[in-house]
Amino acid sequence: MKVTKYKALWPLTSVIVLCGMVLFLFSCEKEKQEIRYTGNEYQNILQYIHSDPSYSSFQRIVEVGRLTDVLSSYNSHPGGNGFTLFLPNNDAVDRFIDNNSRFSSLEELLQDTVFTRELARYHVLNVEVLSSNFANGALPDKTLSDDILTIIFIETEGGEIIYSVNNESGVSQINIEKSNGVIHIIDKMLSPVIYTGYEWVQTNKNKGYKIFSELLEITGLEDTMNYYLPDDLDRKIYNKYTLFVESDELYSANDISSLDDLIELIGPEDNDFSNPDNSVNKFARYHIISGSNFLDEFKTSLYSTYGDFPVSVDAKDLDLKFNEGTQVFDILIIESDTIEIDYLKVDLERSNILTKTGAIHQLDQVLHPFLPGKTGNTFEFYEEYQINILRDKEVSQVIRKEDLDFIDLLGIDFLTYTNTGDSIHGVTNEDYITLEGNFEFIYRIPKVLPGTYEVSLVAKRDDPSHAILGVYLDGQKLGSLVDLTGGSDKNRPFLPDFVLGTVYFNEYETHEIKLQTRVPGRMQLDRIMLKPAGN
Repeated sequence: MKVTKYKALWPLTSVIVLCGMVLFLFSCEKEKQEIRYTGNEYQNILQYIHSDPSYSSFQRIVEVGRLTDVLSSYNSHPGGNGFTLFLPNNDAVDRFIDNNSRFSSLEELLQDTVFTRELARYHVLNVEVLSSNFANGALPDKTLSDDILTIIFIETEGGEIIYSVNNESGVSQINIEKSNGVIHIIDKMLSPVIYTGYEWVQTNKNKGYKIFSELLEITGLEDTMNYYLPDDLDRKIYNKYTLFVESDELYSANDISSLDDLIELIGPEDNDFSNPDNSVNKFARYHIISGSNFLDEFKTSLYSTYGDFPVSVDAKDLDLKFNEGTQVFDILIIESDTIEIDYLKVDLERSNILTKTGAIHQLDQVLHPFLPGKTGNTFEFYEEYQINILRDKEVSQVIRKEDLDFIDLLGIDFLTYTNTGDSIHGVTNEDYITLEGNFEFIYRIPKVLPGTYEVSLVAKRDDPSHAILGVYLDGQKLGSLVDLTGGSDKNRPFLPDFVLGTVYFNEYETHEIKLQTRVPGRMQLDRIMLKPAGN
Protein backbone atom coordinates (compact mmCIF):
# COMPACT_ATOMS: atom_id res chain seq x y z
CA MET A 1 0.00 0.00 0.00
CA LYS A 2 2.81 2.39 0.77
CA VAL A 3 4.24 1.79 -2.67
CA THR A 4 0.84 2.45 -4.22
CA LYS A 5 0.47 5.72 -2.28
CA TYR A 6 3.97 6.76 -3.35
CA LYS A 7 3.15 6.21 -7.01
CA ALA A 8 -0.07 8.20 -6.70
CA LEU A 9 1.57 11.13 -4.88
CA TRP A 10 4.57 11.44 -7.17
CA PRO A 11 2.71 12.77 -10.26
CA LEU A 12 0.77 15.17 -8.03
CA THR A 13 4.01 16.52 -6.60
CA SER A 14 5.43 16.87 -10.13
CA VAL A 15 2.36 18.78 -11.26
CA ILE A 16 2.71 21.17 -8.32
CA VAL A 17 6.38 21.73 -9.08
CA LEU A 18 5.73 22.22 -12.78
CA CYS A 19 2.88 24.61 -12.08
CA GLY A 20 5.15 26.57 -9.80
CA MET A 21 7.81 26.75 -12.47
CA VAL A 22 5.25 27.89 -15.10
CA LEU A 23 3.90 30.57 -12.75
CA PHE A 24 7.42 31.72 -11.99
CA LEU A 25 8.36 31.91 -15.66
CA PHE A 26 5.06 33.64 -16.49
CA SER A 27 5.62 36.21 -13.76
CA CYS A 28 9.16 36.77 -15.04
CA GLU A 29 7.92 37.20 -18.58
CA LYS A 30 5.18 39.53 -17.38
CA GLU A 31 7.73 41.48 -15.39
CA LYS A 32 9.95 41.76 -18.49
CA GLN A 33 7.02 43.09 -20.52
CA GLU A 34 6.08 45.58 -17.82
CA ILE A 35 9.67 46.79 -17.62
CA ARG A 36 9.74 47.00 -21.39
CA TYR A 37 6.79 49.36 -21.41
CA THR A 38 7.33 51.54 -18.35
CA GLY A 39 9.74 54.29 -17.47
CA ASN A 40 11.45 56.84 -19.67
CA GLU A 41 14.17 54.48 -20.84
CA TYR A 42 11.65 51.93 -22.15
CA GLN A 43 9.02 54.43 -23.32
CA ASN A 44 6.84 53.20 -26.18
CA ILE A 45 5.32 55.28 -28.98
CA LEU A 46 1.99 55.84 -27.26
CA GLN A 47 3.67 56.90 -24.02
CA TYR A 48 5.77 59.41 -25.95
CA ILE A 49 2.60 60.96 -27.44
CA HIS A 50 1.00 61.12 -23.97
CA SER A 51 4.10 62.67 -22.41
CA ASP A 52 3.98 65.89 -24.46
CA PRO A 53 0.86 68.14 -24.56
CA SER A 54 1.95 69.52 -27.96
CA TYR A 55 0.71 66.22 -29.43
CA SER A 56 -2.66 66.22 -27.65
CA SER A 57 -4.67 66.65 -30.87
CA PHE A 58 -3.14 63.61 -32.52
CA GLN A 59 -3.51 61.72 -29.23
CA ARG A 60 -7.28 62.20 -29.51
CA ILE A 61 -7.17 61.06 -33.16
CA VAL A 62 -5.31 57.92 -32.05
CA GLU A 63 -7.89 57.24 -29.32
CA VAL A 64 -10.93 57.73 -31.57
CA GLY A 65 -9.14 55.80 -34.30
CA ARG A 66 -8.69 52.81 -31.95
CA LEU A 67 -4.93 52.74 -32.31
CA THR A 68 -3.86 52.97 -28.66
CA ASP A 69 -3.30 49.24 -28.24
CA VAL A 70 -1.21 49.06 -31.42
CA LEU A 71 1.07 51.97 -30.53
CA SER A 72 1.76 50.55 -27.08
CA SER A 73 2.63 47.04 -28.24
CA TYR A 74 5.23 45.13 -30.20
CA ASN A 75 4.76 44.75 -33.95
CA SER A 76 3.76 41.15 -34.69
CA HIS A 77 3.75 41.74 -38.46
CA PRO A 78 6.29 39.37 -40.11
CA GLY A 79 9.54 41.26 -40.56
CA GLY A 80 8.01 44.33 -38.95
CA ASN A 81 10.55 44.75 -36.10
CA GLY A 82 8.64 47.84 -34.91
CA PHE A 83 6.39 50.61 -36.19
CA THR A 84 7.15 53.94 -37.84
CA LEU A 85 4.94 56.87 -36.84
CA PHE A 86 4.90 60.15 -38.72
CA LEU A 87 3.71 62.30 -35.83
CA PRO A 88 2.08 65.72 -36.33
CA ASN A 89 2.04 68.21 -33.46
CA ASN A 90 -0.99 70.35 -32.68
CA ASP A 91 0.03 73.06 -35.16
CA ALA A 92 0.40 70.42 -37.87
CA VAL A 93 -3.09 69.09 -37.14
CA ASP A 94 -4.50 72.64 -37.25
CA ARG A 95 -2.77 73.22 -40.59
CA PHE A 96 -4.41 70.08 -41.99
CA ILE A 97 -7.87 71.19 -40.80
CA ASP A 98 -7.41 74.75 -42.12
CA ASN A 99 -6.62 73.37 -45.58
CA ASN A 100 -9.44 70.81 -45.55
CA SER A 101 -12.88 71.90 -46.72
CA ARG A 102 -14.46 68.81 -45.18
CA PHE A 103 -13.84 69.70 -41.53
CA SER A 104 -13.85 73.05 -39.77
CA SER A 105 -12.51 71.86 -36.41
CA LEU A 106 -10.88 68.94 -34.65
CA GLU A 107 -14.17 68.09 -32.97
CA GLU A 108 -15.92 67.88 -36.32
CA LEU A 109 -13.16 65.62 -37.65
CA LEU A 110 -13.40 63.30 -34.64
CA GLN A 111 -17.14 62.90 -35.17
CA ASP A 112 -16.38 61.12 -38.44
CA THR A 113 -15.06 58.00 -36.73
CA VAL A 114 -14.56 56.02 -39.96
CA PHE A 115 -12.36 58.71 -41.49
CA THR A 116 -10.52 59.28 -38.19
CA ARG A 117 -9.66 55.60 -37.96
CA GLU A 118 -8.19 55.59 -41.47
CA LEU A 119 -6.43 58.91 -40.82
CA ALA A 120 -4.69 57.58 -37.71
CA ARG A 121 -3.64 54.35 -39.41
CA TYR A 122 -2.41 56.29 -42.46
CA HIS A 123 0.38 57.78 -40.31
CA VAL A 124 1.76 54.41 -39.14
CA LEU A 125 4.02 52.13 -41.18
CA ASN A 126 3.98 48.41 -40.42
CA VAL A 127 7.78 48.37 -40.22
CA GLU A 128 10.46 50.42 -38.47
CA VAL A 129 12.22 52.74 -40.94
CA LEU A 130 15.01 55.08 -39.87
CA SER A 131 15.89 58.09 -42.01
CA SER A 132 19.05 56.29 -43.16
CA ASN A 133 16.73 53.94 -45.08
CA PHE A 134 14.71 56.71 -46.74
CA ALA A 135 14.90 56.76 -50.53
CA ASN A 136 13.49 59.11 -53.14
CA GLY A 137 10.42 56.99 -53.62
CA ALA A 138 8.02 54.67 -51.85
CA LEU A 139 8.75 53.55 -48.30
CA PRO A 140 9.43 49.80 -47.96
CA ASP A 141 6.09 48.75 -46.51
CA LYS A 142 2.50 49.89 -46.47
CA THR A 143 0.76 51.83 -43.73
CA LEU A 144 -1.76 50.26 -41.38
CA SER A 145 -4.44 51.66 -43.72
CA ASP A 146 -2.87 49.58 -46.54
CA ASP A 147 -1.54 52.64 -48.37
CA ILE A 148 1.90 53.68 -49.62
CA LEU A 149 3.82 56.71 -48.37
CA THR A 150 6.59 58.33 -50.35
CA ILE A 151 9.69 60.31 -49.38
CA ILE A 152 11.46 63.05 -51.29
CA PHE A 153 14.69 64.47 -49.96
CA ILE A 154 16.87 67.31 -51.19
CA GLU A 155 20.39 68.15 -50.06
CA THR A 156 21.01 71.86 -49.53
CA GLU A 157 24.23 73.62 -50.48
CA GLY A 158 25.26 73.39 -46.84
CA GLY A 159 24.87 69.61 -46.89
CA GLU A 160 21.62 69.50 -44.89
CA ILE A 161 19.06 66.87 -45.95
CA ILE A 162 15.46 68.09 -46.14
CA TYR A 163 12.83 65.34 -46.14
CA SER A 164 9.23 65.54 -47.33
CA VAL A 165 6.48 62.93 -46.93
CA ASN A 166 4.09 62.54 -49.88
CA ASN A 167 5.48 65.83 -51.21
CA GLU A 168 3.18 67.67 -48.79
CA SER A 169 4.61 67.47 -45.28
CA GLY A 170 8.11 68.37 -44.13
CA VAL A 171 9.95 66.23 -41.58
CA SER A 172 11.13 68.53 -38.79
CA GLN A 173 12.69 65.89 -36.53
CA ILE A 174 13.89 62.39 -37.35
CA ASN A 175 14.67 59.09 -35.64
CA ILE A 176 13.07 59.37 -32.20
CA GLU A 177 13.61 55.75 -31.25
CA LYS A 178 11.15 54.16 -28.81
CA SER A 179 10.83 50.64 -27.44
CA ASN A 180 8.41 49.52 -30.17
CA GLY A 181 9.47 51.63 -33.14
CA VAL A 182 10.60 55.01 -34.37
CA ILE A 183 8.93 58.43 -34.63
CA HIS A 184 9.49 61.19 -37.19
CA ILE A 185 7.88 64.58 -36.46
CA ILE A 186 6.07 66.21 -39.40
CA ASP A 187 4.92 69.81 -39.86
CA LYS A 188 1.53 68.99 -41.43
CA MET A 189 -0.77 66.06 -40.82
CA LEU A 190 -0.85 63.81 -43.89
CA SER A 191 -3.84 63.74 -46.22
CA PRO A 192 -4.91 60.19 -47.12
CA VAL A 193 -4.65 59.59 -50.87
CA ILE A 194 -8.10 59.69 -52.46
CA TYR A 195 -7.34 60.58 -56.09
CA THR A 196 -6.47 58.53 -59.15
CA GLY A 197 -3.86 59.99 -61.49
CA TYR A 198 -6.59 61.37 -63.73
CA GLU A 199 -8.49 62.87 -60.78
CA TRP A 200 -5.31 64.47 -59.41
CA VAL A 201 -4.74 66.30 -62.70
CA GLN A 202 -8.34 67.51 -62.81
CA THR A 203 -8.21 68.59 -59.15
CA ASN A 204 -5.08 70.63 -59.94
CA LYS A 205 -6.45 72.04 -63.18
CA ASN A 206 -6.46 75.59 -61.84
CA LYS A 207 -3.21 75.11 -59.95
CA GLY A 208 -0.93 75.04 -62.95
CA TYR A 209 -2.10 72.03 -65.01
CA LYS A 210 -4.93 73.49 -67.12
CA ILE A 211 -3.56 72.51 -70.56
CA PHE A 212 -2.65 68.96 -69.55
CA SER A 213 -6.02 68.40 -67.85
CA GLU A 214 -7.81 69.56 -71.00
CA LEU A 215 -5.60 67.21 -73.05
CA LEU A 216 -6.75 64.22 -70.98
CA GLU A 217 -10.37 65.35 -71.29
CA ILE A 218 -10.49 65.70 -75.08
CA THR A 219 -8.70 62.38 -75.64
CA GLY A 220 -11.32 60.54 -73.57
CA LEU A 221 -8.83 58.84 -71.23
CA GLU A 222 -10.92 59.21 -68.06
CA ASP A 223 -12.40 55.69 -68.13
CA THR A 224 -9.01 54.13 -68.96
CA MET A 225 -7.17 55.99 -66.19
CA ASN A 226 -9.90 55.43 -63.58
CA TYR A 227 -10.50 51.74 -64.35
CA TYR A 228 -10.83 49.44 -61.34
CA LEU A 229 -12.17 46.07 -60.24
CA PRO A 230 -13.79 45.46 -56.83
CA ASP A 231 -12.11 42.98 -54.49
CA ASP A 232 -13.75 40.57 -52.03
CA LEU A 233 -14.36 43.46 -49.60
CA ASP A 234 -15.82 45.62 -52.40
CA ARG A 235 -12.77 47.89 -52.34
CA LYS A 236 -11.69 49.52 -55.59
CA ILE A 237 -8.52 47.93 -56.94
CA TYR A 238 -7.21 50.30 -59.61
CA ASN A 239 -4.95 49.55 -62.54
CA LYS A 240 -1.48 50.88 -61.68
CA TYR A 241 0.34 53.30 -63.93
CA THR A 242 2.98 56.04 -63.84
CA LEU A 243 1.89 59.41 -65.19
CA PHE A 244 4.23 62.06 -66.62
CA VAL A 245 2.50 65.46 -66.32
CA GLU A 246 3.40 68.79 -67.86
CA SER A 247 2.65 72.06 -66.12
CA ASP A 248 1.39 75.22 -67.80
CA GLU A 249 4.73 76.77 -66.83
CA LEU A 250 6.65 74.09 -68.75
CA TYR A 251 4.37 74.48 -71.77
CA SER A 252 4.80 78.26 -71.65
CA ALA A 253 8.59 77.85 -71.73
CA ASN A 254 8.05 75.97 -75.01
CA ASP A 255 5.78 78.68 -76.49
CA ILE A 256 2.59 76.74 -75.73
CA SER A 257 0.01 78.93 -74.02
CA SER A 258 -3.17 76.94 -74.66
CA LEU A 259 -4.47 73.53 -75.65
CA ASP A 260 -4.94 74.82 -79.19
CA ASP A 261 -1.23 75.69 -79.33
CA LEU A 262 -0.36 72.15 -78.20
CA ILE A 263 -2.70 70.61 -80.79
CA GLU A 264 -1.18 72.78 -83.52
CA LEU A 265 2.33 71.71 -82.47
CA ILE A 266 1.39 68.02 -82.62
CA GLY A 267 -0.33 68.56 -85.93
CA PRO A 268 -3.13 65.95 -86.08
CA GLU A 269 -4.75 65.07 -89.41
CA ASP A 270 -8.27 65.27 -87.91
CA ASN A 271 -10.13 66.41 -84.80
CA ASP A 272 -11.25 62.96 -83.64
CA PHE A 273 -9.03 63.20 -80.56
CA SER A 274 -10.57 60.16 -78.85
CA ASN A 275 -9.42 57.93 -81.72
CA PRO A 276 -6.30 55.92 -80.67
CA ASP A 277 -4.85 56.55 -84.16
CA ASN A 278 -5.08 60.32 -83.71
CA SER A 279 -1.64 61.88 -83.04
CA VAL A 280 -2.96 64.01 -80.13
CA ASN A 281 -4.39 60.87 -78.54
CA LYS A 282 -1.05 59.08 -79.05
CA PHE A 283 0.76 62.05 -77.47
CA ALA A 284 -1.48 61.86 -74.37
CA ARG A 285 -1.21 58.06 -74.03
CA TYR A 286 2.59 58.27 -74.34
CA HIS A 287 2.57 60.04 -70.97
CA ILE A 288 1.19 56.93 -69.23
CA ILE A 289 3.60 54.10 -68.33
CA SER A 290 2.25 50.68 -67.40
CA GLY A 291 2.78 49.99 -63.69
CA SER A 292 3.65 52.38 -60.87
CA ASN A 293 7.29 53.46 -60.68
CA PHE A 294 8.66 55.85 -58.08
CA LEU A 295 11.98 57.53 -58.81
CA ASP A 296 14.03 55.01 -56.83
CA GLU A 297 12.39 52.12 -58.70
CA PHE A 298 13.40 53.08 -62.24
CA LYS A 299 16.09 50.86 -63.75
CA THR A 300 17.96 51.09 -67.04
CA SER A 301 15.32 49.70 -69.36
CA LEU A 302 12.50 50.44 -71.77
CA TYR A 303 9.14 51.10 -70.11
CA SER A 304 5.94 50.29 -71.96
CA THR A 305 3.46 53.14 -72.38
CA TYR A 306 -0.22 53.25 -73.27
CA GLY A 307 0.94 54.73 -76.59
CA ASP A 308 2.77 53.28 -79.57
CA PHE A 309 6.35 53.57 -78.27
CA PRO A 310 8.18 52.98 -74.99
CA VAL A 311 10.02 55.48 -72.79
CA SER A 312 13.70 54.69 -72.34
CA VAL A 313 15.38 55.18 -68.95
CA ASP A 314 19.09 55.28 -68.17
CA ALA A 315 19.57 54.81 -64.42
CA LYS A 316 23.30 54.08 -64.43
CA ASP A 317 24.19 57.55 -63.13
CA LEU A 318 22.81 59.36 -60.10
CA ASP A 319 20.49 61.39 -62.34
CA LEU A 320 17.83 59.52 -64.28
CA LYS A 321 17.97 60.13 -68.02
CA PHE A 322 14.74 59.76 -70.01
CA ASN A 323 14.70 59.25 -73.80
CA GLU A 324 18.40 59.92 -74.26
CA GLY A 325 19.12 60.98 -77.84
CA THR A 326 15.77 62.75 -78.32
CA GLN A 327 17.29 66.13 -79.16
CA VAL A 328 19.88 68.53 -77.75
CA PHE A 329 18.15 70.59 -75.07
CA ASP A 330 21.19 72.31 -73.59
CA ILE A 331 24.97 72.55 -73.93
CA LEU A 332 27.21 72.72 -70.88
CA ILE A 333 30.79 73.99 -71.15
CA ILE A 334 32.96 72.92 -68.24
CA GLU A 335 36.52 74.14 -68.70
CA SER A 336 37.59 72.52 -71.99
CA ASP A 337 34.75 69.96 -72.06
CA THR A 338 31.49 70.46 -73.94
CA ILE A 339 28.56 68.36 -72.77
CA GLU A 340 25.34 68.04 -74.75
CA ILE A 341 22.18 67.47 -72.73
CA ASP A 342 20.18 65.30 -75.13
CA TYR A 343 17.81 63.72 -72.62
CA LEU A 344 14.96 64.66 -70.30
CA LYS A 345 15.47 64.95 -66.55
CA VAL A 346 13.16 64.79 -63.54
CA ASP A 347 11.84 67.86 -61.76
CA LEU A 348 12.43 66.52 -58.21
CA GLU A 349 10.13 68.97 -56.49
CA ARG A 350 7.23 67.97 -58.73
CA SER A 351 7.71 64.21 -58.74
CA ASN A 352 6.84 61.15 -56.64
CA ILE A 353 3.30 62.47 -56.26
CA LEU A 354 1.27 59.61 -54.83
CA THR A 355 -2.18 58.65 -56.14
CA LYS A 356 -4.47 55.64 -55.93
CA THR A 357 -3.22 54.51 -59.33
CA GLY A 358 0.51 55.10 -58.83
CA ALA A 359 3.20 57.75 -59.08
CA ILE A 360 3.10 61.08 -60.93
CA HIS A 361 6.30 62.79 -62.13
CA GLN A 362 7.15 65.90 -64.10
CA LEU A 363 10.11 66.05 -66.46
CA ASP A 364 12.02 69.21 -67.37
CA GLN A 365 11.00 69.08 -71.06
CA VAL A 366 7.86 68.27 -73.01
CA LEU A 367 7.64 64.50 -73.52
CA HIS A 368 7.09 63.75 -77.21
CA PRO A 369 6.65 60.20 -78.56
CA PHE A 370 10.10 58.90 -79.42
CA LEU A 371 11.25 55.58 -80.82
CA PRO A 372 14.50 54.72 -79.03
CA GLY A 373 17.14 52.53 -80.59
CA LYS A 374 16.95 48.82 -79.92
CA THR A 375 18.38 47.90 -76.56
CA GLY A 376 18.77 44.79 -74.46
CA ASN A 377 15.80 43.77 -72.33
CA THR A 378 16.39 42.11 -68.96
CA PHE A 379 13.36 40.86 -67.08
CA GLU A 380 13.73 40.19 -63.35
CA PHE A 381 9.98 40.15 -62.63
CA TYR A 382 9.95 43.49 -60.78
CA GLU A 383 6.69 44.34 -62.55
CA GLU A 384 5.16 42.14 -59.85
CA TYR A 385 4.30 44.40 -56.92
CA GLN A 386 4.85 41.64 -54.35
CA ILE A 387 8.37 41.04 -55.70
CA ASN A 388 9.22 44.70 -56.20
CA ILE A 389 8.54 45.65 -52.54
CA LEU A 390 10.95 42.92 -51.38
CA ARG A 391 13.81 43.63 -53.76
CA ASP A 392 15.83 45.72 -51.25
CA LYS A 393 15.28 43.37 -48.31
CA GLU A 394 17.28 40.33 -47.26
CA VAL A 395 14.40 37.87 -47.24
CA SER A 396 13.02 34.55 -48.39
CA GLN A 397 9.28 34.86 -48.77
CA VAL A 398 6.46 32.80 -50.26
CA ILE A 399 4.23 34.60 -52.78
CA ARG A 400 0.96 32.90 -53.64
CA LYS A 401 -0.18 32.73 -57.25
CA GLU A 402 -3.34 34.77 -56.61
CA ASP A 403 -1.10 37.71 -55.61
CA LEU A 404 0.76 37.71 -58.93
CA ASP A 405 -0.28 39.89 -61.87
CA PHE A 406 2.25 39.18 -64.65
CA ILE A 407 3.07 35.58 -63.74
CA ASP A 408 0.69 32.60 -63.94
CA LEU A 409 1.45 29.34 -62.15
CA LEU A 410 -0.09 26.02 -63.14
CA GLY A 411 0.37 22.85 -61.10
CA ILE A 412 1.69 24.70 -58.02
CA ASP A 413 0.21 27.35 -55.72
CA PHE A 414 3.17 29.62 -54.96
CA LEU A 415 6.71 30.65 -55.71
CA THR A 416 9.41 31.83 -53.30
CA TYR A 417 11.29 35.10 -53.71
CA THR A 418 14.79 35.08 -52.18
CA ASN A 419 17.17 37.98 -51.69
CA THR A 420 20.35 36.65 -50.10
CA GLY A 421 21.98 40.01 -49.43
CA ASP A 422 25.23 38.43 -50.67
CA SER A 423 26.90 38.62 -54.05
CA ILE A 424 26.25 35.52 -56.20
CA HIS A 425 28.18 34.89 -59.42
CA GLY A 426 25.82 35.38 -62.33
CA VAL A 427 22.94 36.86 -60.27
CA THR A 428 22.44 40.56 -60.98
CA ASN A 429 20.74 41.79 -57.82
CA GLU A 430 21.43 39.01 -55.32
CA ASP A 431 17.90 37.70 -55.78
CA TYR A 432 15.98 34.98 -57.62
CA ILE A 433 12.65 33.15 -57.60
CA THR A 434 12.19 29.46 -56.80
CA LEU A 435 9.50 27.05 -58.04
CA GLU A 436 9.35 23.38 -57.20
CA GLY A 437 7.38 20.38 -58.45
CA ASN A 438 5.59 19.71 -61.72
CA PHE A 439 4.67 23.18 -62.95
CA GLU A 440 4.14 25.66 -65.75
CA PHE A 441 5.59 29.15 -65.25
CA ILE A 442 3.97 31.65 -67.64
CA TYR A 443 5.35 35.21 -67.72
CA ARG A 444 3.85 38.08 -69.73
CA ILE A 445 6.85 40.06 -70.97
CA PRO A 446 6.33 43.84 -71.28
CA LYS A 447 6.31 45.33 -74.78
CA VAL A 448 9.46 44.83 -76.84
CA LEU A 449 10.53 46.90 -79.83
CA PRO A 450 10.44 45.29 -83.29
CA GLY A 451 13.65 43.52 -84.29
CA THR A 452 15.66 40.32 -83.99
CA TYR A 453 16.65 39.16 -80.50
CA GLU A 454 18.67 36.38 -78.91
CA VAL A 455 16.66 34.86 -76.03
CA SER A 456 18.42 33.49 -72.95
CA LEU A 457 17.77 32.84 -69.30
CA VAL A 458 19.85 32.57 -66.14
CA ALA A 459 18.95 29.81 -63.68
CA LYS A 460 20.79 27.70 -61.14
CA ARG A 461 21.93 24.28 -62.40
CA ASP A 462 23.95 22.34 -59.87
CA ASP A 463 21.72 19.64 -58.41
CA PRO A 464 20.21 16.34 -59.68
CA SER A 465 16.94 17.29 -57.96
CA HIS A 466 16.49 20.32 -60.26
CA ALA A 467 14.01 20.32 -63.13
CA ILE A 468 14.36 19.83 -66.87
CA LEU A 469 12.30 22.39 -68.79
CA GLY A 470 10.74 23.01 -72.16
CA VAL A 471 10.55 26.67 -73.22
CA TYR A 472 7.83 28.28 -75.35
CA LEU A 473 7.55 31.85 -76.67
CA ASP A 474 4.10 33.00 -77.77
CA GLY A 475 3.09 29.34 -77.91
CA GLN A 476 5.99 28.22 -80.12
CA LYS A 477 8.71 25.85 -78.91
CA LEU A 478 12.01 27.69 -78.41
CA GLY A 479 15.36 25.88 -78.47
CA SER A 480 16.15 22.53 -76.87
CA LEU A 481 15.36 21.36 -73.35
CA VAL A 482 16.84 23.33 -70.45
CA ASP A 483 18.56 20.89 -68.09
CA LEU A 484 19.00 22.38 -64.60
CA THR A 485 20.47 19.23 -63.07
CA GLY A 486 24.10 20.16 -63.76
CA GLY A 487 26.65 21.60 -66.13
CA SER A 488 27.83 24.65 -64.23
CA ASP A 489 30.92 25.56 -62.25
CA LYS A 490 30.23 24.76 -58.58
CA ASN A 491 31.53 28.22 -57.67
CA ARG A 492 29.29 29.86 -60.27
CA PRO A 493 26.09 27.78 -60.20
CA PHE A 494 24.04 30.34 -62.19
CA LEU A 495 26.49 30.47 -65.11
CA PRO A 496 26.74 30.21 -68.04
CA ASP A 497 23.49 31.56 -69.50
CA PHE A 498 21.10 29.26 -71.36
CA VAL A 499 20.89 30.59 -74.94
CA LEU A 500 17.51 29.44 -76.22
CA GLY A 501 17.50 30.78 -79.75
CA THR A 502 16.78 33.81 -81.93
CA VAL A 503 13.36 35.38 -82.53
CA TYR A 504 12.01 38.20 -84.69
CA PHE A 505 9.30 40.62 -83.57
CA ASN A 506 7.65 42.78 -86.23
CA GLU A 507 5.52 44.90 -83.87
CA TYR A 508 5.92 46.75 -80.58
CA GLU A 509 3.85 44.47 -78.36
CA THR A 510 3.84 42.18 -75.33
CA HIS A 511 4.89 38.53 -75.46
CA GLU A 512 4.41 35.41 -73.36
CA ILE A 513 7.14 32.99 -72.34
CA LYS A 514 6.34 29.64 -70.74
CA LEU A 515 8.71 27.37 -68.84
CA GLN A 516 7.18 23.89 -68.48
CA THR A 517 8.70 21.00 -66.56
CA ARG A 518 9.48 17.89 -68.58
CA VAL A 519 11.11 16.35 -65.52
CA PRO A 520 9.68 17.76 -62.25
CA GLY A 521 12.03 19.38 -59.79
CA ARG A 522 13.30 22.74 -58.57
CA MET A 523 13.88 25.88 -60.66
CA GLN A 524 15.81 28.83 -59.23
CA LEU A 525 15.42 31.54 -61.88
CA ASP A 526 17.26 34.88 -61.85
CA ARG A 527 16.26 36.55 -65.12
CA ILE A 528 15.14 36.25 -68.72
CA MET A 529 17.00 38.30 -71.35
CA LEU A 530 16.35 39.49 -74.90
CA LYS A 531 19.55 40.78 -76.51
CA PRO A 532 19.47 42.49 -79.92
CA ALA A 533 20.99 40.02 -82.38
CA GLY A 534 24.40 41.02 -83.66
CA ASN A 535 25.19 43.21 -80.58
